[in-house]
Amino acid sequence: MSTEHNAELDSLLSDFNNELQEEQEVFDTENKKVMKLAREFKDPGESIIKLVSSRWYVEADANLLDLADDLSVEQDVQAVGVTDEKGKVTGLINRRDLFDLLSRPFGRDVMRREQVDRVTANEEAIYYDTNIFSVSERLSQFDHRGEVHYFPLKTGSGEFAGVFSSQDLLIYLSDMTQQDISLARAIQNRVVKEFSYLKEADFEMAASSTMAKGVGGDFYTSKNFAPNRWLFSLCDVSGKGVSAALITSALWGTIKAFDNRRGIASLVRTLNDFFITTFELEKYVTGVFFDLNLENGSINIADMGHGLAFILREGKLLKIKSHDKNYPVGVMETISPEVFHYSLKPGDLLILITDGIIEQENARGEAFGLKRLKDFLTSHQQENLKTVRVRLLEEFHAFRKQTALHDDVTFFMLRYKGKNPG
Repeated sequence: MSTEHNAELDSLLSDFNNELQEEQEVFDTENKKVMKLAREFKDPGESIIKLVSSRWYVEADANLLDLADDLSVEQDVQAVGVTDEKGKVTGLINRRDLFDLLSRPFGRDVMRREQVDRVTANEEAIYYDTNIFSVSERLSQFDHRGEVHYFPLKTGSGEFAGVFSSQDLLIYLSDMTQQDISLARAIQNRVVKEFSYLKEADFEMAASSTMAKGVGGDFYTSKNFAPNRWLFSLCDVSGKGVSAALITSALWGTIKAFDNRRGIASLVRTLNDFFITTFELEKYVTGVFFDLNLENGSINIADMGHGLAFILREGKLLKIKSHDKNYPVGVMETISPEVFHYSLKPGDLLILITDGIIEQENARGEAFGLKRLKDFLTSHQQENLKTVRVRLLEEFHAFRKQTALHDDVTFFMLRYKGKNPG
């Protein structure tokens, strides 16, 4: 056999061996699992590790196609942490980004020998024990309503601890919000009853409160603080929802604990000090506060920026005076509330409302209005207040029909009968 023929045979044999080696490499690549699981953390409390949706990670020098094959098996894994040879976090790989790259023309061929670090996103890792709400504030720059973002977590020594997503965070915060609303509703229902009715020898009282969003800032209270002496109030806290509901609870506690023998002006100043100290001019409340002396039917009343207090007397709706310097509670550090004095006559009906009633519109854009309220009260002046309360709500809801409540709806009615009537 000639030397030339032997050389040709050696060349063919070498090519064959190279092909076998390449096929073996492909086989090894297809059967080599490169993804690993990080350890699981127990009892995470309210730390961000609680929201981890994946504990899979891969080392930066692993083959890219090996990772793609692993992800083809682990269909639920949307992002994988990337570490160096010591297990320190260097970034992460988004499943979608990886497969978008490999799906390009000749993508797998081009990336056949590439390592994971070739396409690693260098996301800064977050310490795994960071409070969830702190992380939420930190990531507020991202638009969580659109694309889902993924973030790696690390231990104190920098080792990979897991991956969480903006979607995981949103779901958690949404659940927390619902829990907060439920808790606030439970607390507020104990403080502000949907319906209250009280019938004494000298007076009759009925009140109702409906929150537009389940919880809100409307509030009323009654308190028998001495023989023949009663305190009543109706308030509207600024804002809506959970924060307003929690403020009404604090307001209720302050009023209940106050010694009302010190007078209405002192009560209002105490409430103002509480609001200024606690909320630093960020929250305020409009309200009407009055005490009733059953011995003679006299009332001392302070309308603090509310303006929706009336007396229905002999078919006429009389607006209770309010001083223009009686600002809402919580808007000025020092206040000197003006208190007005009235003498109720037997049969007088005192009405306090929040603006949610008269400003409510129907489908035609018409407001319920003060005149409609006056006409209703006049036509039902002789009925007991338990019935009036039911009829007023029926009238109100029949007016608005399917139109959503624009605001919380609260009203308070007190009919003075006189000392030992009859």
